[in-house]
Amino acid sequence: MLENEKILRDNNEMLIQKCKAFEKENESLKEKCSTMTEECGQKENAFQEMKKEYDSIKLAYHITKDSYEDVKSLMKLVQSRLKYCSETSDTLNR
Repeated sequence: MLENEKILRDNNEMLIQKCKAFEKENESLKEKCSTMTEECGQKENAFQEMKKEYDSIKLAYHITKDSYEDVKSLMKLVQSRLKYCSETSDTLNR
């Protein structure tokens, strides 16, 4: 019986040491994971900021494009009126 108790104590000690080693490893993994979580949070914030900037630039692009189309249309109208005025002026000068 003494021999069995000694084996049980030895196994118990070995299991306690393994348990402590696992707890240490678990703590280091928790720290690493929390660091990674913070990094992920920072990256997510940076991504959201870039997305807002992109949306703002995209909106500005569309506004500029629409404005350009309006100005282009007005310039065609002005050119046709100038052409008409020039033709009328030429007719009157004859």
